[in-house]
Amino acid sequence: MSGFFDADGHVYELDYQLIEYFDPPFRGKKELLRQPLINSGDGWHRISLGVSRGQGSMMAGEITAKMWIDALDEIGLDGTVLYPTLGLNIGQVRDPEWAAIVARGYNNWLHDKFLTASARLKGIAVLPIQSPSQAAEELRRAVTQLGMVGVLMPAAGVNRLLGDPFYYPIYDAAQELDVTISVHTGGVPQLDLRFFDRLIDVRCLQHPIGQMHQMVHLMFSGVFDRYPNLRMAFLESGSAWVLCMLERMQREYEHWRALVPDLKREPKEHLKSARLFFEAELEDELLPYTVQVLGDKGLVFASDFPHFTRPAQISQSLKRFQDRPDLSDDTKRRILGENARRLYKIDQMQ
Repeated sequence: MSGFFDADGHVYELDYQLIEYFDPPFRGKKELLRQPLINSGDGWHRISLGVSRGQGSMMAGEITAKMWIDALDEIGLDGTVLYPTLGLNIGQVRDPEWAAIVARGYNNWLHDKFLTASARLKGIAVLPIQSPSQAAEELRRAVTQLGMVGVLMPAAGVNRLLGDPFYYPIYDAAQELDVTISVHTGGVPQLDLRFFDRLIDVRCLQHPIGQMHQMVHLMFSGVFDRYPNLRMAFLESGSAWVLCMLERMQREYEHWRALVPDLKREPKEHLKSARLFFEAELEDELLPYTVQVLGDKGLVFASDFPHFTRPAQISQSLKRFQDRPDLSDDTKRRILGENARRLYKIDQMQ
């Protein structure tokens, strides 16, 4: 089996690097570094916790294009699609003009430092979603001038849920350009996490809860019907939460469909349509049932490198996945590469 492709890798965008790619008058202004360009917002200093528990080497320093290419070679991947780290929190920026400056600078930096280094490295653009008109403009620039294969819509930390018509200009542009909208977890979902005094509790809930919020709102707001050709990915939460949402949304739709006139197809039809994509955790025991319910054309492999993963660990996970007796070879091939290529419209020969 070959042709593996990673649907979700990451970069570490460091503030001192990004300011060199900002538009004037902010370019290179070191006084900007007195505060984080984007605040993570949940109160947990993850790097300190990693260092204190001997995990600092996985999160140390700068991640370069060469490091990523070396990792691809070691793991045996054809390529990856790169997502931000702090940029996942772009929805928490209060000032729309500042969000536009940061998003544009990040996209310039990613293109210059990674996308020009190798065709194996693809990019997801960060957008100033606080201003949909500016976001649509940046989406067009990022795709047509910088070669991005998709754009980020944060699953958490947003002031309006993603089914709001406020965001339609972004979805209009994405469907027109035939690029992916990626709902990626990160940041603080619309859930009071202050009751928890351990990061591990927060981590268990933070990612899937954010995705559940967005999925329900997008579904019942009729966004999937309004944009029938738009591919959307829901990443970094696995896929087990989708089974829960299918059951809950279908049940409530059968009782309360009169409340959602913009939803033209049943929730289960959209979830099984193969144009909504979800991360397949390679060692998820429920994965065969997920395939049985949703099909295998909307599930993708995501390395999450370098977030708490090393190339050797990813290689071992891939080997164990290929040896699983409860999934067919065709399903494994789709999850490990074919689906990601279709999601991002990446040619097999690239």
